[in-house]
Amino acid sequence: MVSEVRAGTSGNYRLALTRLMAGPHGSEALALKQSEASYFMDDKLVAEALFGKDPADINHIKHHFELAHGIALKKALANLYLTDTQPSGSVFDAAGPSAVFGQACIRTLRADREVETIETLAALDGEALMRREKSMIRDVEELYRARKGDRRAGGADKHLDLDMLLETVMQRSSLYLAEVCRRFQERHGKQLPELVLAKDKARMIPGSYYPAALARSPLHVSFPSFFLT
Repeated sequence: MVSEVRAGTSGNYRLALTRLMAGPHGSEALALKQSEASYFMDDKLVAEALFGKDPADINHIKHHFELAHGIALKKALANLYLTDTQPSGSVFDAAGPSAVFGQACIRTLRADREVETIETLAALDGEALMRREKSMIRDVEELYRARKGDRRAGGADKHLDLDMLLETVMQRSSLYLAEVCRRFQERHGKQLPELVLAKDKARMIPGSYYPAALARSPLHVSFPSFFLT
């Protein structure tokens, strides 16, 4: 069927049909290659494919990528980002060397992101629920805080810690992130996705490796309803 589609179609129509027939994981694996000589169309595409995914999804993408391209995804990422520490020429140049982004991508390939369901949460004992609650309170506070050493009168401006945000998205479940997002708005009076998308660079901690464009990708996966409004 795939060969018939390729023979009978062309351009974007062929591309769309091929991706649909490949399924969700196969489609993402195919999308991560631009041409025979170049992997990955841009860093944003890589971020959207890898960040915010559950372990099963990551493992499927890794499998389909190697099946489609004949190279392990980890090796392809290392070749792309870790062999040259100069900026990659992409939208994330402001973040510094592309190796930093590559290391974050490779980190996701461990496929050890927390998985929670309503059923697993209901089965937690009191001690486990308390640990989860304390962790969530800490994350909500630490994600948006004043910089250390800022002693200006009248209180310091708060800044979104994008490094911590990316780490949280890579490690925590979608249920946990959704609750963090809700509590974040209650605590700080701001929507977390709006802060991520804000163009005001003053809201970011100076020296952060991850600009808003990168943080937007995992948030798009974790809080999709925000981007549909």
